[in-house]
Amino acid sequence: MSNPKDDKMTIPQEKITAWLEELMDFVRIPSISADPQHRNDMSKAAEWLISRLRKQGAVNIENDLFEGIPMVTADLPCVVPGAPVILIYGHYDVQPTGDPEEWLSAPFDPQIRGRNIFGRGMTDMKGQIMALFAALDLILAEGELNINFKFLFEGAEEWKGSLVEGFIRENKEKLACDLVLNVDAGMIMKDYPTITYGSRGMSAGYLRITGPGKDLHCGEYGGVILNPVHALCKAVAALHDEEGRVALPGFYENLTPPPPWESESMNSLPLDDDFFLRECKAPTLWGEPGYTSLERCWTRPILEVVDIQTGEMRPSISPTAEAFLIFRLVPGQSPEKIKKSLLKYLDECIPGAVNWELRDWGGFSASLSNPYSPAAAKMAGALEEIWKKPPVLARSGGSLPMARFIDEHLGVQTILTGFQLPEDNMHASNEKLDIDNWIKGIAALRLFFRSLSAEDFLYPENKE
Repeated sequence: MSNPKDDKMTIPQEKITAWLEELMDFVRIPSISADPQHRNDMSKAAEWLISRLRKQGAVNIENDLFEGIPMVTADLPCVVPGAPVILIYGHYDVQPTGDPEEWLSAPFDPQIRGRNIFGRGMTDMKGQIMALFAALDLILAEGELNINFKFLFEGAEEWKGSLVEGFIRENKEKLACDLVLNVDAGMIMKDYPTITYGSRGMSAGYLRITGPGKDLHCGEYGGVILNPVHALCKAVAALHDEEGRVALPGFYENLTPPPPWESESMNSLPLDDDFFLRECKAPTLWGEPGYTSLERCWTRPILEVVDIQTGEMRPSISPTAEAFLIFRLVPGQSPEKIKKSLLKYLDECIPGAVNWELRDWGGFSASLSNPYSPAAAKMAGALEEIWKKPPVLARSGGSLPMARFIDEHLGVQTILTGFQLPEDNMHASNEKLDIDNWIKGIAALRLFFRSLSAEDFLYPENKE
């Protein structure tokens, strides 16, 4: 093989073929964490990882059952005394498949079609994990490691994302490190490598309204009691004003605005309103006035009602009605304060003719890391070397709690990147991985790992 310093993209086809075969074996395991019927498959996925770590030469491999979910940890030490430690994070669980009729091939029977490989978990995030292993394969074939590696692979991210926080809290010594790499992120679009340095927080759960003690015929009893569905619809409608602002008192107080360089960066990206209109396939765009669509996605807080459950489609009044609410929070907001404000607001707008509660509620704050730290600069350099353009510095409109957990319990920075594309159908039918993009990701990770030195684990102040 060519020296990576001379030919950074030369990877023998036989290696790529072998890695794809391994990835397909990994994806064939239906490790759906949200479905108790797949607990055995979760264990199989953990065993696959253990086998792969052994192949990598890892030591101290452990499979800890934490609240019923396998947590796989391992070490891959180097020979350099006092060398820094980078912790590799990943999750091996996947989303449920949804309607199998919407898939062109079975979700857990991986298929290569053109330059894409299809299957549940391909892009989120088994393909990303395999890219990490592949990059380490290349480095180990080139010589000795110059930094120490640790690994944490968990199986609850797609089901109970906060569960891993407890594991980290109880295993600080085992997971102690100088930097965390998480490739569970994506690119803003193809040919735009991306470092994600921030994500919105979350405060979410169910609003449940109860009325009668049983189903009631709407003809016999309609107009006699307050229908829980009516009460829920009124409450949900009251959460926004007519222009899309969240109506909770104090919701927009104490927000930390983005620095000038970030606003300039966002304005330079090809993510204008036309882009969002094409992606959303909606009649028109709509939202908080005074901000671009990208600003509303990355730097503004929102509330979305993502599900409403009532009775069956029959002429009766259901005793319950329930909505799932998700607040996406930005720096300066507290999930606890948001919940407290919501409780007070709902108490004022839901009539006493029904009972109500917030249930299964949880949350965490937004996270921001320094995209200009030495380690982040090395990642940016590796991505630029492969894609021939500087990476985009992006926030995620979604919520990625791992960076927050790492910061709070391990006290180190997380570098968040990845090679998912918007068209890869993450969490949807026909999830896929762009093979060529994936190969570029492997090459970039190899460069990143090889370039790191002790000086890259220092953390200067954020750029203003």
